Amino acid sequence: MTGDYSRMRLESDLPVRGDFYVNVRNVHTNDVIRRYTIKNMIVGSGFAAVIRFLNDGNQDGIVTSLRPGVGARNAETWEGALGGETPDTGDTNIAGPIIKNGQQVYWDLPIQKEPIISSNTYQLKITATLDGGELTDSFNGVTVKEAGLFLANGDLFSRQIHPAVEKTSDIAIDYEWRISLRSTAPSV
Repeated sequence: MTGDYSRMRLESDLPVRGDFYVNVRNVHTNDVIRRYTIKNMIVGSGFAAVIRFLNDGNQDGIVTSLRPGVGARNAETWEGALGGETPDTGDTNIAGPIIKNGQQVYWDLPIQKEPIISSNTYQLKITATLDGGELTDSFNGVTVKEAGLFLANGDLFSRQIHPAVEKTSDIAIDYEWRISLRSTAPSV
């Protein structure tokens, strides 16, 4: 087939975004006390991981953990957390690790992953829970205000702040992150 295709307009819009959900629930009744839904951005190292994976199957680009954090030290409210703590494409870690015995501590929660494919939307659903056991009991008494998704190589994939939640032995925090790719037909 020959011809002049220089006037053909080809575009592809492949948006990538994260949808971030936080459920705060009572561990005894499993009743959801609060639910937050937040649109989320993917940071630069996250996009780079996708490209490396598409290029050569680099396994370092696989999301392996979720890391909760305390966010800004001076941000006691959701509005305060937005002051200077808004996620940025240049972020490389969560803004505030927890402090235990005077030391900064980063806790990585194990995650579950589930691909969701329908029509022209492709999602990876990632879930993790901060609810009990030796690891998460360390968060009791800590006000959690952010979370980040981390790759196998330790790079940050995505980070999001959320309204302050004081973690106690009666409270569980369920995180759900949906990373979405959506394709649209090019215009010709």
